[in-house]
Amino acid sequence: MWRLAKNILPTRSNLHKKGITLDLLCPLCSSEEESSQHLFLKCDMFKLTLFASHLGSHIPIDIDLHDWILKWLVCQDPLGVQLFCTLLWKFWAGRNAVIFNGWQMDPTFLALDALSFVQEFNEANPSRNRRALVSQSISEPSRSTCTSMNSMFVDAGCCNSGHIVWGLVLRNLNGETVFSACKREDITAEPLLAEALGVRWALQVATDQGVNSVSIYSDAANVVNCINKRSNFAAINLIAQDCRNLMAGLGNVSVMFISRTQNCDAHNLVSLAKVVGSRTWLGVAPLVSVYSVSAAVPAAGCNVFSCVPAS
Repeated sequence: MWRLAKNILPTRSNLHKKGITLDLLCPLCSSEEESSQHLFLKCDMFKLTLFASHLGSHIPIDIDLHDWILKWLVCQDPLGVQLFCTLLWKFWAGRNAVIFNGWQMDPTFLALDALSFVQEFNEANPSRNRRALVSQSISEPSRSTCTSMNSMFVDAGCCNSGHIVWGLVLRNLNGETVFSACKREDITAEPLLAEALGVRWALQVATDQGVNSVSIYSDAANVVNCINKRSNFAAINLIAQDCRNLMAGLGNVSVMFISRTQNCDAHNLVSLAKVVGSRTWLGVAPLVSVYSVSAAVPAAGCNVFSCVPAS
């Protein structure tokens, strides 16, 4: 982290400044010159690695690398800081393995490797790990938890074109999808705020549908922690309080973290919202027919990385 903050990592741009002749293109995406700013903010491979991680965060648009790192280092989530720093380190090590060992980079593997390292480190150093409760918050929900209550899954996405999209799936005690919805609004917000608004929307839907016993699942760990008062983020504190107020009006409700792989149905509805806007369905949403349309006519201003999930 110190070398990255001082911009003395041996990226191709820095090596070129020292008089070394070499190909300046990023060895991972080949889209532009490899600098620290590119590698850890703009490189498609890093975006995929961050997306696959448990941070529940995406890179803000038009932010300086040092400012982004500082935001993480001073945030109120020590476990998140650990994971963020480890992810940067693992990604740099992966980049070196690609160049020197011919390794094929796997973003999902890097994300899981970073999480495993943090968990193993904290287990080996219990006196230094003061976030035992947070460790519980990033564990996967058990099957018994998912089946003892109704389950509602929610996800969010932010587009450069200036709108936010959400997807939501409600399943009954038997795991059957009884209600699906997607929503699109022409507002601009940071990914963390978009995810928090998604959870608040899910709680409002549960209230409107008369579902008094429900577990709300989000793949944004920071949002879940803030709502459950395990961490503090000024950007979403008011939304988190709104969520707690809505929870107080329901009979039996919880907001829990779930991995991205277990939240794929809500994530698919996020993509659907880009095409159809705000819609609701009793049962499963007709994704197949709409995706065939979206593949032919993509949403204006969106591409694989300009319109990314916010979790």
